[in-house]
Amino acid sequence: MSDPIAESDAIFARAWASAIKNKFQLTTGEEQILYLSPLTQRGISGGDLTYEQVTNYLTYRFGDGLLNTNDPSFLGGGVASYIDDLRAYFDNILTKNDRAPAVILRMAKARKASETAQTAYETALSKAMTQWSEQKKFGITDQPFWSWVSTGAPYLRAADKTRNSAQTELDSASQLYYGPQADVLATYRNSIRDAMTTDPDRNYPGRNQVGITADRDLVAQMEEVANGGNKPPAADISPYFIRVPEYSMAGYRSQMNDWMRLSTSGQRDQVITIDIKQGRETKWSDYGFKEIKGSGSVGLFPFFSISAGGGSSEEKQTLKTEGREDEISLSLAAVGFSLIPVTSGTWDVPNVKNLFPNLVAGAPEVLTSKHAKPISVLVGYDIALTARFGTKIKKEVHEMYERARTGGGNLRIFGYHVSGSAGGSYSDKVKTSFDDVKWDEASGTLTLTPVPNQVYPSVLGVLARRL
Repeated sequence: MSDPIAESDAIFARAWASAIKNKFQLTTGEEQILYLSPLTQRGISGGDLTYEQVTNYLTYRFGDGLLNTNDPSFLGGGVASYIDDLRAYFDNILTKNDRAPAVILRMAKARKASETAQTAYETALSKAMTQWSEQKKFGITDQPFWSWVSTGAPYLRAADKTRNSAQTELDSASQLYYGPQADVLATYRNSIRDAMTTDPDRNYPGRNQVGITADRDLVAQMEEVANGGNKPPAADISPYFIRVPEYSMAGYRSQMNDWMRLSTSGQRDQVITIDIKQGRETKWSDYGFKEIKGSGSVGLFPFFSISAGGGSSEEKQTLKTEGREDEISLSLAAVGFSLIPVTSGTWDVPNVKNLFPNLVAGAPEVLTSKHAKPISVLVGYDIALTARFGTKIKKEVHEMYERARTGGGNLRIFGYHVSGSAGGSYSDKVKTSFDDVKWDEASGTLTLTPVPNQVYPSVLGVLARRL
C-alpha cells in the first residue's frame, strides 16, 4: 500500500475528480467509483494504424483489472483478474441441497484438483510463452506460438490435458453435488472456460476474441511503428496471435481515427477547467470512496516535482504546495474528450453474487467488495495542460523547471510526466519531451503538450463498479 495522501495533494486530486465528474456527468457514490489517472497515462491503442489484436488485448487487460476501493489512483493496471475471480467463484458455490457424505467428499476433491490443475496450466503457459519469445528473438524459431508448443513445450499440452481431465471430473462431481442446478452452473462455468481459452484456433464468438501474447514490449514496438505513421508488417505480429476474453469498446476505432485526423490542425477546442475550491468543498465519498488508505504516489502526487542529473548524482526536488493551492490554476485543452464504456462478453455473470450468494467453507476470497470492476474509461486526445502560478510561487517553479530542463532530468506536474530523453522513455506513458514544454516567465504560465501523432489517448480517469 502506498503512502497516505497529503492534504494539499488531496485538494488537487478532488478538484480534478470534480472537474471530470462534471465534464462527463457521472454518477458516483455507493455503487460507482471514480478513479483518477496521471495525465500522461497511456490509453488503449486504436485506429487504423493499430492491429485489432492489439486493441482487443489492451481492452481485455483494462476491463479485467480489478481496482482497490481505497486508493483513488488508476495507474494502468489492476490488482486482480475479474475473470479469474469469476471462475473461482463458480468453482466454489455452495447450495442447500441435501447430499451424501461421499458426494460432498468427491466434490471437495474435484474442486481442489481443478484449482491445482488450473494453476499448473497457467504456470506452464507463462513459462512456454517466455521460452518461445526468447527463441523468436534469437531467430531459433519462426513458428506461431501454438504451432511451436507441440515440440517446444510439450509440458504445456500435458498441463492442458490434466486441466481438462480435472474439469471433466469437476463437472461430473457437480452433477451429483448440485442436483437440479448442475446444468445451469455447468453452462456458466463452460462459458467462462471458453472465454479463457488462448488457442487461436478455438474461436467462441461472444466469449473470446483475437488478441496477442501478454508482452508489453511487443505492444510498445507495434505502437512505436504506428506513431511514425505506418502500420507494422503483418508478419511481425501474426505469430503472436492468441485468444483473449472478449471485452469491447463500441466505436473506438473510428473515434481514434477522427481524433488523429483532427489533431493535424493543431486546434484543441475542448477544455476542462479545474476549480481548486471544489477540492476543499468535496469529500472522497462524493466520488465513491468509503475510505482512502493509499495515494498511488508514483502517478498523481506530489503535485510538482523534478529530477536532474542521473545515477548517484541525481537531484530531486518537490514543490511545497501546502497553504499555497490558490496560487495555482489549472486547465486542460484537447482535440477531444470522451467517456467510453468497456463491455464484457457473453461469458460474464455480473449478478453472480445475487444468484448464488453462498460459497463453501475455505473458498478463496474472490469478487470481494474491496475491489471494483472498470466499466468505462475517460480519455482525452492530444491534451495540453496549462498551469498558472501566482507571484508568490512562480520564481520557485521557474527555477525547478530550468533545473530539470538543463540537467537532462524529468519533470512531473499534476500527473503530467515529461522525460528529459527525446520523446520519452516509458512504454506506459504518452510520449512527451521538453521540446513541447513552454514556460512564460512573465505570466508564470507553464504549458505542456505531448509529442504529436500518437495512436493512443491519455487516460483521465476510470469509472468502476464496486463488486
